Amino acid sequence: MGTALGASADDGTRELLVGGWGKDGDGQAQGIEWITASHESAGSQAYGNSDEEGIQLEHRRCVAEIPSPSWMCLNDGIVYGCLEFSNELVSYSCTRHSDQRRSELQLHQLSRMRTPGEGPTHVALCRDDRGAMHIVSACYGDGTVTVHPIDAKGRIGEAEQALHGAGHGPLPAQEHSHAHWILPIESSSQDSDSDPSSCSTSCTASSTASSTIEEDAASPRAGSSPSARHLVLVADLGADRIRTYMWRNGMLNKLGALYLPAGTGPRDLHILPANLQDFGASAAILLITEWSRKAFVLRLDPSNPAGISIVDSVNLGATQKDQASSLAYIPDDASSPERGFAYVGLRGTNRIIPLRWNGCTLARLPHAGDGSWQNGFSSGGSWPRHVLAFGRRLLVSNQLSSTVNCFVCDDDGRPHEEASLHIPSPTCTLIV
Repeated sequence: MGTALGASADDGTRELLVGGWGKDGDGQAQGIEWITASHESAGSQAYGNSDEEGIQLEHRRCVAEIPSPSWMCLNDGIVYGCLEFSNELVSYSCTRHSDQRRSELQLHQLSRMRTPGEGPTHVALCRDDRGAMHIVSACYGDGTVTVHPIDAKGRIGEAEQALHGAGHGPLPAQEHSHAHWILPIESSSQDSDSDPSSCSTSCTASSTASSTIEEDAASPRAGSSPSARHLVLVADLGADRIRTYMWRNGMLNKLGALYLPAGTGPRDLHILPANLQDFGASAAILLITEWSRKAFVLRLDPSNPAGISIVDSVNLGATQKDQASSLAYIPDDASSPERGFAYVGLRGTNRIIPLRWNGCTLARLPHAGDGSWQNGFSSGGSWPRHVLAFGRRLLVSNQLSSTVNCFVCDDDGRPHEEASLHIPSPTCTLIV
């Protein structure tokens, strides 16, 4: 739903679900695994705030045997996910039962639906301009973005739209469009430009149950105030662009595209808490690029036909064998989250790069040399696919070493590894 990173969270016991790649993706994952992160007994070593105890990770069991659930999200007690290699989306109700001994978590399948795109690698829940809920998927295999309705019980319906990408980049892995990430942005602005009828576009949706919209359709006029609308941003890793869409009468219509330098490989998009005096009523958006190994700061921009523009960029100090892969954000103060640390994963040298965010700019930390933690610290395993923050902690899903590693971070951003847990081929961790 476009929830900003850095939302309030404490460091209490957490129940988590872990998805991963199974045999169809040359991995070992059996499905969705249930793990817990709980306080160790009093007297255990602790870092950061002096009143914090250490965290212990425990594997409980596999709660859903399904093929390669590579990404998951949660809304109102329902878990949604994508099965990357079987081209399916799934939804589960998540329930807990407790007795005097311990709690039990269960997933009950609500729906399992094929998607018209190939290789859905990321899904997000989106509310359209009429208030209806949809699950939108980014299909890496063929660049398609699919839009499926969600009913009141959390069941996923057949695809209403298949939005095809276009273009390619200069690298062998960029032979065609590769949609990789979906970021919905919901604005509460009520200015006069918020009327969707002010947006003229030839990219109209069909009234039938399914419609196909080409990427090259004409864009609305510049200055149509995208900050006043419900938008959906798509990172196209293959075509070096951010594709932007706008909800209109319950359907996604193309607004435009922000073109990035050739070989950039835009991968992940995240909302960061921003100082309003610097970003106005718009959002600060952080883009992680796989192949140029940078972090770009973006903002909504009604003067740009794409609806967004680049504010700044930071080189991550990666090597040529690295791929930038994920991001997590820990605010200095959960009640006022505009300042904090962003942590970016690098697959290859298997490091986590800490960055400083002050509400409007992003910067590398001063460091004493290549071996200093400020210049990047070990992910605790191999191939950090996903980094998740909860409280002042980071959970890193190291896909190739089949480990989930937990770090606690000091007030200055310094990490300390607390725990490691064997989980087959993890690609995503979700707090439930």
